[in-house]
Amino acid sequence: MAQQVVVDRSAPIIDVLEGGTPLTSRLFNRPVALTFRVRDVDPNVTLQATLAGAPYVSGTPFTAHGTYHLDVSASDCAGNQFALPIDLELDLVAPQFDTLTPP
Repeated sequence: MAQQVVVDRSAPIIDVLEGGTPLTSRLFNRPVALTFRVRDVDPNVTLQATLAGAPYVSGTPFTAHGTYHLDVSASDCAGNQFALPIDLELDLVAPQFDTLTPP
């Protein structure tokens, strides 16, 4: 009986989504929640995400003004790995203008 052998030389692919669509911006003026999806031939691929070194759960919203750094990585059973750093900024403070008096 013949057996099929699959040689996996491809790293997993990480999709980053915001609101169900691919992340295209890194600057937001509203709270956001990022979700991650991994594509690979290995159905048991693992995904890890950290926010400033602490575990980050996909879909957890960012609600406070500031900058954020996430490290997202995936690995499959063949040892292929992919790492994706993500930097975000939430600017939730409206600009303030001083009154200008013409000369």
